[in-house]
Amino acid sequence: MILAGDIGGTSTRLALFEVTGGRLKPVVEQKYPSREHQSLDEIVRLFTTQHKLPVEHACFGIAGPVENGHVKTPNLSWAESNILTNSTAERSEAASGGSDD
Repeated sequence: MILAGDIGGTSTRLALFEVTGGRLKPVVEQKYPSREHQSLDEIVRLFTTQHKLPVEHACFGIAGPVENGHVKTPNLSWAESNILTNSTAERSEAASGGSDD
């Protein structure tokens, strides 16, 4: 399952896709008001908790300059560092039944 996100000053859209026959098939999509949340991590936690599907990969588009691994969004107070914290990755791993490592 692939988690994709479009992070904007007004809204954040997250979606899960599965790969079927070499093509992406949308499974679920949800939109969140960005300014009502403290971080992308918070929004991803809500999304993954609600949908309880395993996330193997993630990709996010976010407008703003990247400096030293941090993104400062021009329309939000967020300053994202490496986008997601380990706690989100660990929850995703737990939801999928663990790591293959």
